[in-house]
Amino acid sequence: MKPVIIIAIAFVLLVPLSIFPAFAVEETIFIEGNSGISHEITFGTDCIVTASFTINGGSNEIRFGLVGPENEIIFFQQFVTNEVEEFFFKAKQDGKYKFQFFNLDSTDKLVKLSYEKDCPDIIGGGCLIATATFGSELSPQVQQLRELRDNKLLNTELGTSFMNSFNEFYYSFSPIIADYERENPVFKEMVKVAITPMISSLSILNYVDMDSEAEVLGYGISLILLNIGMYVGIPAVVIIGIRKRL
Repeated sequence: MKPVIIIAIAFVLLVPLSIFPAFAVEETIFIEGNSGISHEITFGTDCIVTASFTINGGSNEIRFGLVGPENEIIFFQQFVTNEVEEFFFKAKQDGKYKFQFFNLDSTDKLVKLSYEKDCPDIIGGGCLIATATFGSELSPQVQQLRELRDNKLLNTELGTSFMNSFNEFYYSFSPIIADYERENPVFKEMVKVAITPMISSLSILNYVDMDSEAEVLGYGISLILLNIGMYVGIPAVVIIGIRKRL
């Protein structure tokens, strides 16, 4: 049920995400002596990635390579002995990029990887999870989400900014969930049960005017609170009621 929780939490994060800029992500990778590891990170098409890493342990000498989603070589494996190694690249397609580190001596090492990504606007991206859940981009649920985006949110500067921020967050995990839905029918039904109330609540926006920044902000906050009530408040009340009867 973790992906379901992520979907619910996404609504709570929408307003902060539209206010605060992106920041560097830091990850620590452990590499045993005389061995290698491949660390996967997902990037979208045309994202410009700036990254650096430091090496701690042993001679600080490793071999490094970067491989694209179709196993194309972006950086050839090379000897790295500097304490800090910086590089950048442009992602040519959506997918998982493999950061490959090879330890060249018998001493275990820690690689601290830090990266930032500057991605183009992906306002027109598809509703991957909804499409996988309801079976087609032409399903009524997916069409509803697309019409809400194109006819309501993108009519204001705040709505456009919101969609940019939300999409950067959404596309960081939605391809994984959509792929797993196609492989697992039970999981697909679980997601359908989880997102149907959310989609139903969004349908409210089709019947209101959102022609100003204030209206977008007001209705947006109201929907966030409504979804918090549905996904957190109602289950909490039910659980408390059950516990009192026990």
